[in-house]
Amino acid sequence: MMLQEAEGHAKEAEPSDELQVLLSQIYSNRAFAHLMLMNYKSCKDDCDRALACSPDNVKACYRKAKVRGDAAVACR
Repeated sequence: MMLQEAEGHAKEAEPSDELQVLLSQIYSNRAFAHLMLMNYKSCKDDCDRALACSPDNVKACYRKAKVRGDAAVACR
């Protein structure tokens, strides 16, 4: 429920940088859970969302690369 509220606020006007970073962290954490459960499509989708909010999210970049099998070249 809180994620939907945060997404709703992010869609309003110009969301703050702080909110974008928070959303990125939430998506990245959820991506990690999907990765551990071997839900690779959901992991990739959440990594894409995290990177859309904050392109500098290294963990999301790494997790997306890991799902794709490119972990060695994750965030170059």
